[in-house]
Amino acid sequence: MKRPRWLHPRRSQLARWLETGESEWITAHVEDCSRCAAVIEELAGAASGDDALGGMLREALAPPVGLGDRVSEEVARRVEERERTRRDLQLLGEMFGIGIETARSVLAPPPEPEEGTES
Repeated sequence: MKRPRWLHPRRSQLARWLETGESEWITAHVEDCSRCAAVIEELAGAASGDDALGGMLREALAPPVGLGDRVSEEVARRVEERERTRRDLQLLGEMFGIGIETARSVLAPPPEPEEGTES
């Protein structure tokens, strides 16, 4: 079926033509019509995931370069800092514990002699 070149194909027809490329009149029309060529480019970009809005959003929302490395280094630094703090507190507790154990040993009443044993 021959159609007039000035009659624009529907968007669904352009999408089908993009997949199959079968219709000669759409091929001839797209070569001459910048509007339909732009629709084809938009459909091709949407199919490949590279439409204009999506590309701008991906660019705007992309993480900064090296973010993963910086996050990993910071996590490792914080884990190391926590371990160091835990060891320091454990050592401090043991140092206080030494004083308490020493005081108990020194101030504890002497054991009472058992019956039948003379000193």
